[in-house]
Amino acid sequence: EAPEFSEDDGCVSFCEPVEFSGWAEVQNASLWRRLREWIIGKHGLAEADNVIPDYAVASLEDEARREEAPAPAFSEPPPPTQEEPTTVTPEEAAALERSNQELKQKLQALEDQAAAARAKQQQAANAEFCESLTGKLKPEQRQVVLATLNALEAQASPVEFGEGNAKQPLPAALKAALSDLPDLVEFAEVATKDKALGSANGAGAEFAESRTDPARLSLHQKAKDLAAKERISYEDAVRRLVNQ
Repeated sequence: EAPEFSEDDGCVSFCEPVEFSGWAEVQNASLWRRLREWIIGKHGLAEADNVIPDYAVASLEDEARREEAPAPAFSEPPPPTQEEPTTVTPEEAAALERSNQELKQKLQALEDQAAAARAKQQQAANAEFCESLTGKLKPEQRQVVLATLNALEAQASPVEFGEGNAKQPLPAALKAALSDLPDLVEFAEVATKDKALGSANGAGAEFAESRTDPARLSLHQKAKDLAAKERISYEDAVRRLVNQ
C-alpha cells in the first residue's frame, strides 16, 4: 500500500540535538528517519522493518555525523644543518702545537721531579740501613751493598725473590739476609773493657780458648794497641779499625 503524507504526520521531533558534518547528508538521513517513524505509526514496527530497516537509517545517520579527518599536512623535512668547517690558520695551528709541547714538557718535568724525590728518599733509607751493618760488614762491603740496593730499586720492573707466599722484593730479601749476619767482633763476650786492659798474652790465650777466628784475634790485638796508643776506649778503637 502506497504511503500517504499529511500535514499532521510529517513532523518528527528529536529529544537531543545532533550535530552533522554535512547538510546534504543530514537532510538525507533525517528524511529516511521520518519516513520510518511514519510507517511505524501507520502500519507498525514489523512493516517498517520490512520497508526501511532501522540499521539502514542508523548507517546513514552515522555517515552524516562522521567528521572527515583532516588530511595530514606533509611537508618536506628541513635540510640538515651543516656546520661550517672551522678554519684554523697556519699561525694558530703552530701556536697550538707549541702550547701542547710546552704542556707535555711541564708534565714530564713534574713526573721526573717526583721520581727523583722518591729515589733520593729510598737511597737515604738504604744508606741508613747500610750504616746499621757496621760491625757486620767492612766499609767497602757496605758500599757494595748500598750500590746494589739502589740499583735494584731503580729498576722499572721490581725483581722478586722466593716462591709462593714467601715471595718478596729482592731488596727486602737482601736486607733481611744481611741483618742476620753475625757481628765481626762480639763486644759482649770478647771485646770487653777488662779484656782490653789485660795483657796481650792473656788476651791471646782467652781468644784461643774460645776458638776465635784468627781475623778476630788480629782485630782484637790491633784494637787493643790502638786504644793504648790513642788513649781511647777499646770499643772506639774497634769501630775505627772496622770503618777503615
